[in-house]
Amino acid sequence: MTSEPILRLAGAAAGGGIGYLAFRALEDQGFLAVAVVGAGVALGGGLLARSRRIGWGVFVAILAVVATAVVEWKHSFRADESFASFVTNVGSLSTRSKLSYLAVALAGLWFGAGRPRRASRPVASV
Repeated sequence: MTSEPILRLAGAAAGGGIGYLAFRALEDQGFLAVAVVGAGVALGGGLLARSRRIGWGVFVAILAVVATAVVEWKHSFRADESFASFVTNVGSLSTRSKLSYLAVALAGLWFGAGRPRRASRPVASV
């Protein structure tokens, strides 16, 4: 039996991979939607969850923001080659980019926490 943390991490990795493929497909069409990667991490991180855990939501939110930042750094940030330079210049990002990061973080928190499982209802005997 697989433990829940492994399932959550596998879901986040798979969601990030699918999000990256979607990002590349959108990029080929002329759209720059780096938040799709973070949203994939967020959705995947919560999809395989068996219980609701806020700590996991925070962790997945951080993963989603980092994944989004790495993709934006590799595909649209050209001032310097280093990731440290990108992080130093985060304040110079557009308001739209900053709002995208906020949306990714909130999605990571909400979906990454998982969903509460309903208690199973007893079957009435006849």
